[in-house]
Amino acid sequence: MLFVMHSTLLSPVVYAQISALQKNLDQSTISTDQAAKKKSAESSAPAAPVVSGQQAASKKGAKPASASGSATALIPDDEFTNPDFMTAEELTALLAAMNSPMAQEYEGVNPAEVIMEVAKENKINPLVILATMQKENGLVQTKKKITKFKLDWAMGVGVYDNGKMNQAYKGFKKQITGAADTFRKNFDKGAELLSAKKSTKLPINYGKASFSPTNAATFSLYSYTPHTHGAKLFTSIYKSYKSKLEKVRSSSNSSASQPSPAPQRITN
Repeated sequence: MLFVMHSTLLSPVVYAQISALQKNLDQSTISTDQAAKKKSAESSAPAAPVVSGQQAASKKGAKPASASGSATALIPDDEFTNPDFMTAEELTALLAAMNSPMAQEYEGVNPAEVIMEVAKENKINPLVILATMQKENGLVQTKKKITKFKLDWAMGVGVYDNGKMNQAYKGFKKQITGAADTFRKNFDKGAELLSAKKSTKLPINYGKASFSPTNAATFSLYSYTPHTHGAKLFTSIYKSYKSKLEKVRSSSNSSASQPSPAPQRITN
């Protein structure tokens, strides 16, 4: 079964995030060789032109910049496939720290438990699943009431570009399972192509462009959501959650290092 993810069904909140991220993209500066040859103009030479990361990539094979350092490798393979990247306790603490709606149960289902269970079954980083959930439907961080519809299609699995929805994947746990399974299969496919030194080129942005990931994790992410905006949004969210996770760990370690108060002596 092919799962086609798309940005057209994302919530207005997520579109707002995409717009904000687009304005803050890193830009690369490319200097010209001619300016260096003109000694008389060295002192008054104009600043080198600023171009986008994608434009820079077309120059002599340079890689466009991204939040993780390279748009062709959004996240390291070993990190993407690490189900032990965080513990169940850390995920619970992270959701609580963000005051996330996902910190509570829905119809007897504990989101954190489902994420950890499915992550281990498919050997996928649970933080990748969490960041994707936010990217797809904004369920992790929102002040709006969580609707059953959003929970039923939490990861965008079975939601096609033509607007149709495959009812076989309706339901929160089915969404998490479908997403992790899709990530794993696409990762394995990307790894096989790279190992055989075959092309990883993927059609993106509704077929208007193509993209060649340089690692299996990025191949999987772009296969899941074949859109530039989606990749940028995922990268930003993942980096943010990773930073928040480090703060949770630091806080936990700090609390654990505090000496326990001495027991009070009880006197008659």
